[in-house]
Amino acid sequence: MAGCRDGKFKKQHGEKQDVDDFSAERWVVDALPDIIKDYEPRDIFNVDETSLYWRAIPDKMLASKTAEAAGNKVAKERVTLLLACNMDGGEKLEPLTIGKNRNPRCFTNVKRFPVDYEANKNSWMTNDIWSKWLKKVDNVMRKRHIVMLRDNCAAHGDNVRLTNVKLVFLPQNMTSLIQSMDQGIIANFKRHYRSLVLRQLMTTIDQDNESSLRASELSKKLMLLDFLHMVK
Repeated sequence: MAGCRDGKFKKQHGEKQDVDDFSAERWVVDALPDIIKDYEPRDIFNVDETSLYWRAIPDKMLASKTAEAAGNKVAKERVTLLLACNMDGGEKLEPLTIGKNRNPRCFTNVKRFPVDYEANKNSWMTNDIWSKWLKKVDNVMRKRHIVMLRDNCAAHGDNVRLTNVKLVFLPQNMTSLIQSMDQGIIANFKRHYRSLVLRQLMTTIDQDNESSLRASELSKKLMLLDFLHMVK
């Protein structure tokens, strides 16, 4: 996200990694039970963001059976997705997509989007977008009380007044070890999304009258509105 765009991934070694693992385990054993003790599993949520190159497709050629292979460039259009689900796996909150273009042509005459969509020049999460999303969740939960576990991203402020959502920060430097959404949930979401993209592009190939279409040309046929429907 915005606050981390200049960071680098570094392999941790020896005692430092051992301490992080130990601290994460102690937090899960000692702190977490007290945080969630008053909530049923259905009311315990984890929320996390991920970036996605929504037009990117495998680098192998997608074309009709008679077409010759040709080089193609990787699509660079990126969005940020905010995903959240509850502890028992029975409820997924409506995803939030953050893109760069506020009013692309494909949005013309669209009165209702499949999922929430916001925009800013960097397609990053901001405190304003986060607060707006939280208020919507708080309204959805008006007949129940939930606890929302989230990381320490600078945009995840807690300066919004909520009545039905209790926000809890995950401890710093341990998020990758204890963030539930990072334990395969987001990765699985992306696998399903890529599968939907490939199905749509293969349908395009079968229906197109051209004898050959490069993968880069095919990806441009995927509109942002198509993407939002797939996210849904």
